[in-house]
Amino acid sequence: MISQQLDMLKLKYRIQDEINISIAEIFAYKELRSLSVIAVCDNIEDETQNKQYEKEVKKIIKRFIPETHNIGLNLFWNISLHFISRQDQEKSKALYAVLDTTVKKIMAKHPELFSLNRCNEDEIYVFFYTDNELMDALENGKAQVLENELQQAFEQAKSELYGNSYFEEDNLFVCFDSKQNLDTNYSGSFEVRFS
Repeated sequence: MISQQLDMLKLKYRIQDEINISIAEIFAYKELRSLSVIAVCDNIEDETQNKQYEKEVKKIIKRFIPETHNIGLNLFWNISLHFISRQDQEKSKALYAVLDTTVKKIMAKHPELFSLNRCNEDEIYVFFYTDNELMDALENGKAQVLENELQQAFEQAKSELYGNSYFEEDNLFVCFDSKQNLDTNYSGSFEVRFS
């Protein structure tokens, strides 16, 4: 995993060096044979410029792939480029910071959970260990209590880190699942589960 992260970092800098565009994130999903690049640009409405960027980014990726042995990519992967504005990028970073704070607080309070995962900038998945634990939590109200605690921790983190006005329209969506389901139906992979 670390070597793949380093390869993504190298790819990010390669793209930024060769064409004048800022790359926010690069996600490689081996199980799905897909690579997504999120680019930050000043004018996301300029479709002509965006198509040119996409063409150049794909060329760089296809050159980069054979040079890298750790990432395990080949030319048959689905490569996509998505654009976000600088303002949206800043808000997205801030929301991820809020979610990370929320997750840490709730996991410390509920060590009986397998995991809390942020799926998007406004979505958290609560993973119980087994399907039975999940069903019990849904039936006995524990899931609703957890959702309420997550909502409160989310609001508190927003307020403490950035002030509520920055996120006034943003809500947190809470979903429930189990590690057992993840292992059985998604090969134990969060990447496949969240795709």
